[in-house]
Amino acid sequence: MIGEEYEALLHSALEDQAQHYEDEITRLRARHTDFLVDRNNMIPEEAKEIEELRLEIKIAREDVANVSKELIEAQAQEVKLRAVSTQLLSEQQESNELLKKIKDEHRRENREGSLQIEELEQHIADLKANLRMKQEFARNNELSNAQILCTNTPTVPGGRKGKKKGRFSRR
Repeated sequence: MIGEEYEALLHSALEDQAQHYEDEITRLRARHTDFLVDRNNMIPEEAKEIEELRLEIKIAREDVANVSKELIEAQAQEVKLRAVSTQLLSEQQESNELLKKIKDEHRRENREGSLQIEELEQHIADLKANLRMKQEFARNNELSNAQILCTNTPTVPGGRKGKKKGRFSRR
């Protein structure tokens, strides 16, 4: 993109230079014609018209020079603004990527927090159940002398889990 901008600036400078040399050629032709014209044979109106034309040409050259200068300045400013625009777009893209990372991190932390909350709520439920059981044992004498054995997964000989079917099982 910067190469294209410099190419446009160079193209404009070359056009200005070509215009300058064309003006120089026109000026030299006018001077040459002036030398060929015999001023003594001219009537005063022709001489006055020639002077007016010369003045108009001079003003036109000055205007062209000023416009060319303004054009070069505007093109240089455009190059600078494009560079700033490119930089801002790059920074915006970096900001968007950073925002996405922050959102992803927030979602991950939110999921982890939710899992911790669920785990803690389960732990609280277990503690409440344990407390209720202790209170029940304290109220009932027969249960207070009993022992409770817990296992996470009851196993039965033969590799089966759960209750063993025997003669008291329901059919």
